[in-house]
Amino acid sequence: MKKRTLITIIIALVIILSFAMFYPYKYMQTDESETQDEQENKTFILSPGQSTEINGVAFTLVKIAGDSRCPLDVTCIWAGAVTAQVSVEKGGTHAALTVTSTDTAEFTIESRSYTVSIKDVLPAKETGGEIDQKNYKITFEITKK
Repeated sequence: MKKRTLITIIIALVIILSFAMFYPYKYMQTDESETQDEQENKTFILSPGQSTEINGVAFTLVKIAGDSRCPLDVTCIWAGAVTAQVSVEKGGTHAALTVTSTDTAEFTIESRSYTVSIKDVLPAKETGGEIDQKNYKITFEITKK
């Protein structure tokens, strides 16, 4: 009887210790990976009128407000810039941003701060022609601060 009780106690201790060792580790990994995912830079491409959602934040490229880029076939002193109007929304909170290709825009929504910047603009500008709004493809990058 004593031998059976001792074996039962040892098995119970092994099960309890195994659970105690691996249970917290599983949840520490999940929390850490979620935190890393939220802190990474996210890149996305939008045309005017298009939207996307990144980490629960909805982004809409409302329109291209200006394009002063130097055409490809011209030598310019200044490269110029593209200015985009962007709408940002999360949980009913809304922000309107003006983002230029030469700077970053900062915004705070639901107590979290972000920066958004323009990384690339297509198509390239050419001499003698305006680019139709629907033909723009803007690559944005968002970073959680």
